[in-house]
Amino acid sequence: AVLTKRLPNPFMPDAPQRIATDTSQKLPIRFGETLKAYVKNGLDLSKLTLIPLVLAGYARYLRGLDDNGVADQQDREFIAQEAFSVMDRREKIDQMIDERSAHWKSKRIARVDLAIIRLAVYEMLEDQDVPVSVAINEAVRLAKKYSSESAPAFVNGVLAALVPEQTEE
Repeated sequence: AVLTKRLPNPFMPDAPQRIATDTSQKLPIRFGETLKAYVKNGLDLSKLTLIPLVLAGYARYLRGLDDNGVADQQDREFIAQEAFSVMDRREKIDQMIDERSAHWKSKRIARVDLAIIRLAVYEMLEDQDVPVSVAINEAVRLAKKYSSESAPAFVNGVLAALVPEQTEE
């Protein structure tokens, strides 16, 4: 499936390019505003699955943007393919996370962290062009940049726990 219509997020007042490139407006701040708006309006937070995944994917490939903050068509297609591939495997990935993460189930993990972990697990399992160590390092780097102070160690721990399972298959 390909999105052919722009679906603006009414809880995010600025363009994603500006948010991602403006160091004063880190993604967790803007994402936090979306979460607060969902809670305030009585909306179900568990329905937020694609938004954090797309934001994490967008942040990951941020350096591929031109000076105007626009990704070329090939980059957009790649990001969309990654996002939809992860979403297609979300149940399997979440089950693996639930089985391997000590005391943390996917439903309790911060949405940004979960999106980062899901993307890395997908790459570890499905993307033969990305070595496992690179997937983990990139996920930790994303967590350092876009999440809480404790997130990099948490993301690293969850992904490290999944490595033996990935290499056995």
